[in-house]
Amino acid sequence: MQDMYRKIYDLQNSRLNFAIATIVSSKGSVPRNNAKMIVLEDKTIFGTIGGGYLEFYTIEESVKSIQNKISMMLYYRLNSDGTSHIASNINSDKKNIEMLCGGEVDIFVEYVSSKQNIYLIGGGHVNLALSGLINFLGLNYYVVEDREDFRLRDKYINANFIVDSSFDNAIKKIKFNKNDIVIIATSKSDEEAFLSILKNTKRIENSLAFFGMIGSKNKVSSLRNKAINTGLISKDSLDKILSSPIGLDLGGESPECIALSIMSLVLIKINNASGKDISLGAKYNSENKNKNDNIIVVRGAGDIATGTIKALKDSGFNIIALEIEAPTVIRSTVSLASALYEKEYEVEHIKSILVDTVVEAIKISKEKNIVPILIDREMSSIKEINPFVLIDATISKINRGITKDLAGITIALGPGFDASKDCHYVIETMRGHTFATIIDNGYAIPNTAVPANIGGESILRVIKSPKTGIIKNKKSIGDIISKDDVICTIKSNDDKEYPVKAQINGVLRGIIRDGFDVTENLKIADIDPRGQVDNCFTISDKSRTLGYAVLSCILKHENKMNEK
Repeated sequence: MQDMYRKIYDLQNSRLNFAIATIVSSKGSVPRNNAKMIVLEDKTIFGTIGGGYLEFYTIEESVKSIQNKISMMLYYRLNSDGTSHIASNINSDKKNIEMLCGGEVDIFVEYVSSKQNIYLIGGGHVNLALSGLINFLGLNYYVVEDREDFRLRDKYINANFIVDSSFDNAIKKIKFNKNDIVIIATSKSDEEAFLSILKNTKRIENSLAFFGMIGSKNKVSSLRNKAINTGLISKDSLDKILSSPIGLDLGGESPECIALSIMSLVLIKINNASGKDISLGAKYNSENKNKNDNIIVVRGAGDIATGTIKALKDSGFNIIALEIEAPTVIRSTVSLASALYEKEYEVEHIKSILVDTVVEAIKISKEKNIVPILIDREMSSIKEINPFVLIDATISKINRGITKDLAGITIALGPGFDASKDCHYVIETMRGHTFATIIDNGYAIPNTAVPANIGGESILRVIKSPKTGIIKNKKSIGDIISKDDVICTIKSNDDKEYPVKAQINGVLRGIIRDGFDVTENLKIADIDPRGQVDNCFTISDKSRTLGYAVLSCILKHENKMNEK
């Protein structure tokens, strides 16, 4: 055991993040009753908790713990039917484990971060004020300078110093770690320091916990452009990592006030916090109390939901989408739900990524232009996510579990929902004079089961399966179709293949994925008689308009709450 603790000490000093998996309780027949195991992010281990599948899954969850910077409990149980599973307090999904020993094991996975260094580039007045806050917080920090005899050196309490004839030379001495914080505030060498840091970090968006620089907007813009235009870093990478000008707007102008604004932002970033006002008198707390500010859950990620997600993501909201295990996704080219089959998918610069846990979803939702998708048919993750807005965009025409108390604002698209009872608002989805109307009392127009008229066609443009079976596609989305063309076949249970023909001319706007199990009379394809191929690969006017209606609905509700 002493060797284990010595290894923990060495790992912290080597500046590697890791996790410690400890068996905290056991019952019945288990591999080990009392053991520890250290797990690194690359799945290297020190020690063992007994081997086998239990250890394999513990390593997998420990890596997630490191990546998400969280600790968790793991629970191993033998079911009454002889099968075993592992679950955690972070993710309720159960994974089957092929272990015959039986018994029960509870394992605590503790995330341990390595030493976090703060590098103050420049020994001037602002960084001096910052050093006082850093020292007060008990953090380790370095002052980097190009002056051997800079005047304020003796005022930096408990500081480490890296000094050389130039900032470039001094920065070359540093081996940056992805836990490190770097703040540039030199008197006249910001450009040299900025470019040197970019040159001395590999994949900088994954190399630093925080990178900030003091400076005017014009200076920052000039330095950004220089770094991008010279190929030193891409715009996307720089946008992800650089905070500049730096700090929160606290209103003060003294070095001490600027330092406080900078350190406040640093703590928000590295702790993944909201920075919101948590006082009891804060605006909008009455109905949104304790909700996860700025996170919106959209139930569904099909073509209609994608228009809503696009409008909200473009407006700065953090989005998490919930989907079922195998959605039909007829208009797959404009549906973020395609990520369930492709792992990730992009529609109009918004990328969806399939994730496994709520913790991962919350983290990724804050990324620019990225939307995580969780498989969660029953919305069991809502309680843990605790969003301030919940939107049902499945257009399922029936309420499948939406209630007003699930979020600060609940919105449903289409018929089947009673506004003010089931949810706060309903958005009208029927084309016509009232299309996209916000309803705060009552229902949307009932489903007529008649497809909307597009290009003079309604019923004939929608294709349904003649049999239950497996679809085999003969045409692809974007193909120009003539009447009576075979667009697919259905291989039924009697091993016969039934051809499915187009009933009109047009372009194939959507078709269910090849090999999908379909049921008789299920909508499987959609032909657009207007024949515009580009429309197959962009969000529709209907979807886009409904997205703007949802955005308007949220802003309307917020304004109403702020007036109270």
